[in-house]
Amino acid sequence: MAFYSNDIQELTDKGLVCKRAAGNTYTINDDRFVLEFYYDHRNDDAKTLTHAVMKDERMWGMDLTTVEGFEEAAAQALQQIRDNGVLSVYADAVKGEANA
Repeated sequence: MAFYSNDIQELTDKGLVCKRAAGNTYTINDDRFVLEFYYDHRNDDAKTLTHAVMKDERMWGMDLTTVEGFEEAAAQALQQIRDNGVLSVYADAVKGEANA
């Protein structure tokens, strides 16, 4: 979700154009409905986007909000990525595994 929703600039015939914190852009090429979905949700906060993504059965073949605890964990991870970058989530996961 973070990759697909990172500072969305525009939706073109070539794909969904997003911008990295460094200022450079990248274009995501996927099924058109996926690109349109993320473009339509480009202004969602982490919790709202996570809920919408998980409810969309076209993407997953099921409503992922029915998986206990998954939506909350994913929304928290997305918010952490948005706030601190993906490396912070990875570092926390590694620390958690080391302490397990």
